[in-house]
Amino acid sequence: MASWRPFASKVLIYITLANIVLALLNVTGSIRFVLGLVLGLAIPGWSIVGLIHLRDTALEIGLSMAASFAIVMLGAQLLITIHFWHLGAFEVFLCVICLPSLVYQAKWDRFFQWWTR
Repeated sequence: MASWRPFASKVLIYITLANIVLALLNVTGSIRFVLGLVLGLAIPGWSIVGLIHLRDTALEIGLSMAASFAIVMLGAQLLITIHFWHLGAFEVFLCVICLPSLVYQAKWDRFFQWWTR
């Protein structure tokens, strides 16, 4: 039976890339809002919790959401403290930091090994 984790990671990669493009192009609207919510709710936590491979799906999802909230809140508090609150830059930084873990979990590392031969 195939695992659902690589598929979920691939979907989150596409959402992450879309967030980066929309943030860099300064696009506003409901699509960026929804993609930003997915970023804040799932992506940072999944890039950490997904590496653990827990056997309980509900626990993985709950821990991913909790870790995402914690990472976003700590990052926002840090940026406010150092007087560098720029949501677009934070969004791009968070996406770039999460991408390597998501690519590894999506099992695309084999593709990149083939590509670099």
